[in-house]
Amino acid sequence: SRRPLPAGLGGAGLGAEDAALAPSVLTIDRAPARVRILPLLIGNVVIDFDAEAFGGEIEGTVPYGTSGDVEVEFEGVQLIDLAPLQALLEGVPLQGVAAGSLSLTPKDGKFAKSDGKLTITVDTVKLGKATQGEDGQPKDVVEIQGVEVPSVVIGLITLEANAKDGVLTFDEFA
Repeated sequence: SRRPLPAGLGGAGLGAEDAALAPSVLTIDRAPARVRILPLLIGNVVIDFDAEAFGGEIEGTVPYGTSGDVEVEFEGVQLIDLAPLQALLEGVPLQGVAAGSLSLTPKDGKFAKSDGKLTITVDTVKLGKATQGEDGQPKDVVEIQGVEVPSVVIGLITLEANAKDGVLTFDEFA
């Protein structure tokens, strides 16, 4: 989809005039899905899926065209492989390995009023990447506004949030 990107850290990124034209491309290596037979007998369509994408695995259960709970778990997801996230940072490489889960239970058949929980941990978070310099020597840098600085190692990010009546509240962000 084409959408404008916010002004950000941008160094190696797009100019403002090019940002509005930047497409987001997501590549999913494998994504089989199955429809559950028993719920189908009473008119509910529930889909179980598992996917290999972004260097990791994602699995879950979602309703289709009917109300029902959403359950998604993921692990080993490489942030560097998430093109929309990288586009938000306008070319500043963000690395890390994400794992987590999402569960939502709609109220009155509407996800806008759902209750649920979101948990995400991202380990080995770093802004920047190792590259080879013009002199052939390895360097680990990030370019911000045209200036190279050493990569920024953040470490572990933990996020926990709960949804109640469609409002998401962050319980922990560390």
